[in-house]
Amino acid sequence: AQEGSPLQSLVDGGQQFAFALRHNAMARAGTRLSIEGVFLGGPHPWGDWIDATARMLELGKERGEVLPHVDPMVSAKVIVASFTGIQLISEADSGRADLREQVAEMWRHLLPSIAHPG
Repeated sequence: AQEGSPLQSLVDGGQQFAFALRHNAMARAGTRLSIEGVFLGGPHPWGDWIDATARMLELGKERGEVLPHVDPMVSAKVIVASFTGIQLISEADSGRADLREQVAEMWRHLLPSIAHPG
């Protein structure tokens, strides 16, 4: 993905959120409350994030960055679920010390199935 591209924006946004989760108590608290709320019958906290990710993938598809077979909504759910799981595991393993590295690894696995090479 080229700089300024929708895909690069998704990658950068994930890294920025990972940084915030590591260094911003409000981001950690909001994330924790959102996740806990699901188990208490609260609202689905990821809907807006999934929708925004799907819009970025659709834009990437229109610009030729995203492979033709990619369903933006399905891929958005996979991306958001992957990030959510990775941040939970990173919290348990290292207090999120390795979160940015783990998010980069997530993208190394996901981008080849989403993005045109190059």
